[in-house]
Amino acid sequence: MLARHDMNMKKSSFQVNRLYGLSGMFPLGFDLQQAGKGLWRAFLHAQSVSEASEILPMHAKEKICIFSVHHNIYDPESGEAVSLEQIAKQLGLSAVVPDKDVILINTTELPLLLADFNHYDMSLLDIGHDMHQDRALDCVHKAIAAESGQGQSVLDNIPSSDVYIKSHDDCYLFVESRHITHLKDHLRCLLKNYVFSKLEKSISLPPPAITDEYLFKNSSITILDERIDLVIGILRMPCSSEAFSFQQPGHYPVTATILYDTKTSHWRLDRQK
Repeated sequence: MLARHDMNMKKSSFQVNRLYGLSGMFPLGFDLQQAGKGLWRAFLHAQSVSEASEILPMHAKEKICIFSVHHNIYDPESGEAVSLEQIAKQLGLSAVVPDKDVILINTTELPLLLADFNHYDMSLLDIGHDMHQDRALDCVHKAIAAESGQGQSVLDNIPSSDVYIKSHDDCYLFVESRHITHLKDHLRCLLKNYVFSKLEKSISLPPPAITDEYLFKNSSITILDERIDLVIGILRMPCSSEAFSFQQPGHYPVTATILYDTKTSHWRLDRQK
């Protein structure tokens, strides 16, 4: 059986993951791009699928297909990897199984499935509540085919879906959506969890005005851990509009600073003059 943990003790992805060479701390990264007419995509880190699932019901359709999953959960008797269907059944979820490597559940049930699911690769595709499982499986096959295409939009060939998510190491997230507000909400979540990792206390979400104002002029944000400071109850987070690269070190010039008041829970954006 899957162990259940106290959700109040759950750490953010920034606390779980470490990037050696940058003070050992994981940088915040968000890179927004237009993927086509009415389509947007974002590359972001560090955000788990579990963290992303908290905002998914506000933007995705009623059902979600889960596929291309790799995990480290094995049956102690047979030594074989436990199937997604078995994991869902253990949690009391009524999953539809259109294929042995694909399950279909209610979008609102996703946080329960992911609460203690130690996976390192996963893909998600939303579908309507009345779609037949054979057609849903066909949509999954189209998504898998598009995953291998360089820069190819996944949703462009799946008009019935609004959201596609691909996770690697449960901290690097690629999100494609028909709603730019969905991607902005990912950034708001990212900022909230980043601040939580520094203060380890309840943090309010930044208001949409903060991310709207920042993204009005910039499409990327990088926050390096060694640049932040906490002075007189104000957490200052210098931001660069240069997208973070894990392959090549960048200079990441500061173009703005996001501030969080630990006493009033107020967020503010200051641009460089």
